[in-house]
Amino acid sequence: MAYLKERKNSSGKTFYQSRISMYKDGKKDIYISLATSDYDEAVERHEEVESKEKSLKRGITFSWFWLDKANKGKSKIVKKTIRQLIDLWLKSKKLEISDKGYKRYCINMDRFTEVVGNSCPIRNINNDTIVLIKEYYSNRHTIGGINNTLRGIRAFLNWCHKREHIDKMPIIELIKENKSKPKAINEGQWNAIMNDDMLSDWWKNVFKVYRQIGIRKSEGILGEIVGNFLIVGADISKTKMEKEIPLNDYQLSI
Repeated sequence: MAYLKERKNSSGKTFYQSRISMYKDGKKDIYISLATSDYDEAVERHEEVESKEKSLKRGITFSWFWLDKANKGKSKIVKKTIRQLIDLWLKSKKLEISDKGYKRYCINMDRFTEVVGNSCPIRNINNDTIVLIKEYYSNRHTIGGINNTLRGIRAFLNWCHKREHIDKMPIIELIKENKSKPKAINEGQWNAIMNDDMLSDWWKNVFKVYRQIGIRKSEGILGEIVGNFLIVGADISKTKMEKEIPLNDYQLSI
């Protein structure tokens, strides 16, 4: 909701400003100077602000015609560079995702700007840009690595599109990836490990427990033993769900 507010300065002179209420969004209200003490003029300028309320709430900044004579009587969107928008997006994501996910997005954005630069206007990003990114990394990264970068770019550009920083969302198709079989130790390799005289019995027992309960390396190290269970917290589980793994007496002894 936009409100026209009357204020007085220290000398008692009246001036007007628009206030955009951000209460429902959990953010600070937006105040915009109307740069006038004339009520009728203030109403006209307030209506201009009110017409752009949705955009203002999405984080878009305007250069108002009454504050910048260079605008020649027309308010204009202040265009942000890709770097400025990336910083805003990463700031919001840091509050929503895990530290690992945040770091992954930071890497994605570094790879994005390595190709397009930091000062490129966001509206210049199109389908050709995505093709260029794929070509640039084709001999530098694996298909999985390129697709990971593309997912990060897609998430960022979706954010930009929803906030009207870009008019049209580029088509971002992942590169087809041949699925490989899960990596696993076969029976022959397992027997070779168990028969290796250079490996202590303690390590062999640890490997046996890992094989029996089917956990990842970090889960066994960072998990917590509670009673007869290994508790793997959601913050260290790949599935992001807490796991309770029952242990027998042998497994507990290791």
